[in-house]
Amino acid sequence: MPRLLQVVLMLMFCSRIAGFCKPRMGTLPVRLPSRAAAHRGLKMMSTQLDKRPNLYIYDHCPFCVRARIIFGLKRIPHQLIFLDNDDADTPTALVGKKMVPILEMIDAQGERVVMPESMDIVKLIDEDPRWGPPVLRRGSDREDIKAFFDSIADLSRRCTRPRFALSSVLPEFHTPAARAAFVRNHPFKSPPFDYTENLQNKSLVADLSARLRELDAMLFSDECVTEGGVSYDDVDLFGKVRGLTVVAGLVLPPRLKAYVEAFGEKTEIPLYYQMGL
Repeated sequence: MPRLLQVVLMLMFCSRIAGFCKPRMGTLPVRLPSRAAAHRGLKMMSTQLDKRPNLYIYDHCPFCVRARIIFGLKRIPHQLIFLDNDDADTPTALVGKKMVPILEMIDAQGERVVMPESMDIVKLIDEDPRWGPPVLRRGSDREDIKAFFDSIADLSRRCTRPRFALSSVLPEFHTPAARAAFVRNHPFKSPPFDYTENLQNKSLVADLSARLRELDAMLFSDECVTEGGVSYDDVDLFGKVRGLTVVAGLVLPPRLKAYVEAFGEKTEIPLYYQMGL
């Protein structure tokens, strides 16, 4: 990708992120500068825990999106810390292994809490009385939606992973080493194996567009997946479909498009339309 285009895309993405970091929510995006600075960064971040929880994430990660949703729905001031994709030191120092998302905060008893696992984080935050009553309904175990995503898993990965890893726009992929680590750790299981070849294959985008019409029919409305209001079903679904907006030319059917855009606004989690490839 030409260097000028990379710079333009980065500026567009940063401005989009900044637009969602409004004073009423108090979200501060931070990127630890290097693995060598990880422990200095952790020490610095821990001093902020009395003011706002820290959430360590990758921007593209659907599990990280899950954790971000509850902070957005409840308008909880928090600090987003974007890790380099090849940074194993920071998460290992926090939870003993390379994984995201990771929540770090001070609980109601004044004790430091460090927790991985997206749905555990969502439950903990939603049920913490310091931030009001719970806002999420119980999930309904939508087996139809689960089966759908299982059926498009390979197609979805071929459409999204090359666009994330080769763009150099997202904070976790801002270095060649971080992008190379992602490609190395996420190989395709069948040909074509090359990320660039999959990126350039327009038929994949057309195939995914056609399949998404099936998902459109599974949504209860453009406000919630399941009848009754926003639930854990929405936390799971939005985490998956938000990443699809990075695919330029992908056609989201009407209800799904309205749902994704409305839920992005509701949770203050930006979509990827402006940086689509």
